[in-house]
Amino acid sequence: MYIAKNDNYIVPTIQINFFDNNFFDKSLREEINNEKVSKLRENIKHNMQYLFLKIKDLMEFTEVNERYYAAESIFKAVMIAHVNNGEWFQNIKKAPVNGVTKEELMKENLSEFNKLYDFHNNLSNCNREVESKQKCFSKGELEVKIMGLSTNIDLIINQMSKRAGNLPSGEILKLHLLIMETFINLLMATIPYFEQAKNGYDAISLEKLKGMHKQRFTNIFNRNLQVLGCE
Repeated sequence: MYIAKNDNYIVPTIQINFFDNNFFDKSLREEINNEKVSKLRENIKHNMQYLFLKIKDLMEFTEVNERYYAAESIFKAVMIAHVNNGEWFQNIKKAPVNGVTKEELMKENLSEFNKLYDFHNNLSNCNREVESKQKCFSKGELEVKIMGLSTNIDLIINQMSKRAGNLPSGEILKLHLLIMETFINLLMATIPYFEQAKNGYDAISLEKLKGMHKQRFTNIFNRNLQVLGCE
């Protein structure tokens, strides 16, 4: 998988002043909202850089045959954090929504992750054996690292969910696409297996790859909205 974690890190907070909307005209309210989104975007990029480095450190010291397990565990942690903290997921936590249970929705998203994992693994052969500079984690050590990272993920998504507030779904999608773009850029900047993506893979250019990821994620995002009844 993507060789893809200072525990003293404190997630920065964003101070946002909320005013009585009746006092301000519409243009000023929009300006305040735009400032909120701008600060949130900067906070997201900062937090994603932090998580990326944590994940990178974990994957670099994970045995090749354990990398999928580690990547899958991280993705599950992201899904669980969304279910626990995202306003859109509150109904499906209690009962099926549109005939879909929480477990079925998570399984569907995990299946999409598996397809993406296999796509990149086949494209860049990023699970090939490499010489390890240091001793890899034992199974027990790996579990502890994953648990710690899962806690970080839950904390960050909790805080970002609160700051996103009642933003419309279109803005939420843009924030998720920002996360994706940040990770893609970090992968290409720091991971040897992904460096060749800068020049594309065979007939697939970098811009086409990014476009494929954007469209794919947008489709999955909209599918989740449809299931959750949040369109």
